[in-house]
Amino acid sequence: MRLKSGWGVPAVLLMQVLCAGAAHGAVHVWEKQEVTLTAARDFGNPYTEVTVWVDLTGPHFHKRVYGFWDGGRTFNVRVVATEPGEWRWTSGSEPADAGLDGKHGSFTAIAWSDAELNDNPLRRGFLRASKNGHALETADGTPFLVVGDTWWAAGTNRFKWYDDDRERALGPEAGFKDYVRFRKAQGYNWINMIAAFPNWETDGKPWHVTMPDGTTVRSAWLEFGTGSAKNMDNEGGRPFAFPGRVPGYEQMYPDVNRINPAYFDAIDRKIDYLNRQGFVVFIEVSRRDASLVWKKYYGWPDSYARFVEYVWAREQANNVVLSPIHLDIISETVGPKDYDAAIDEVTKKYGRRRLGRCFRRMRTRRRWRTGAGRAG
Repeated sequence: MRLKSGWGVPAVLLMQVLCAGAAHGAVHVWEKQEVTLTAARDFGNPYTEVTVWVDLTGPHFHKRVYGFWDGGRTFNVRVVATEPGEWRWTSGSEPADAGLDGKHGSFTAIAWSDAELNDNPLRRGFLRASKNGHALETADGTPFLVVGDTWWAAGTNRFKWYDDDRERALGPEAGFKDYVRFRKAQGYNWINMIAAFPNWETDGKPWHVTMPDGTTVRSAWLEFGTGSAKNMDNEGGRPFAFPGRVPGYEQMYPDVNRINPAYFDAIDRKIDYLNRQGFVVFIEVSRRDASLVWKKYYGWPDSYARFVEYVWAREQANNVVLSPIHLDIISETVGPKDYDAAIDEVTKKYGRRRLGRCFRRMRTRRRWRTGAGRAG
């Protein structure tokens, strides 16, 4: 078992999502902590076979916080403390495993100073709805005015990551940090992104591909000059493993029941950086054009619900807004009842409190009828 800390803040789902904290010694409230557990045995597919959690108790807080598989025998649970004081946690898993079950820890959380709060408003805690339901505020009641931009591909190589902090002029060599610096100087505090474009690659095949029966395999953005789709990998590779199980499209559509944690490690690094710069991240779990094949071949709604939970568990201790659906246009995607079924699976397994008090069915039917959505 290993405990790590890194500055981040909590998750939200349109209004509020649970979180809590863990670390050695004293840490700040709303500061992301990571409980790392090592399984005692190997699993065939840890992503689908193992559920891990910690039961966390602190001032005015007692909840189960779920974790995720992060490669090999490693499982992580990310948490934050919501108030100053003493916090304790105990781990568990299903199925039971000697390396994952019954581990314990405790820590002390302290408040940020006024100067530290002024330096980064996200240190004030969760975003939530104001009392009248028409605005956002942080956990301490401070109003939060969103000034945002749509960076749907922010988690991919379309936004280059450089380990150094050297400033590069905006242009072909500019990187992710340069774009953040540029928007921050303009007063921005929010970006939108999609966690995964699982079926997009500049592979010499068309950007728009359908099966003989009309099922969409992908409907991507064009990589100009190629006639193919844009690459949406990153330093960790692609979000899921290949080959997939769709006959004739094994190298285009992955096996969405076999995840690649390294891809999401690269996304975590960017979200941590954004939070340190005072940016909230709105995350949709997957682009809509992956949904029809997902349903047809991979056991919808369970498989999609598992991925929703995976993304949320990874990012729940950062200041993010979590959405299970990317819905920009009403075509080449599963229907609202299908999304509802997957959302209900998450609710059933992980509990309504985990999803936030405002969350019921994401109002998918209402959005479908009115055409509400986001460009992308």
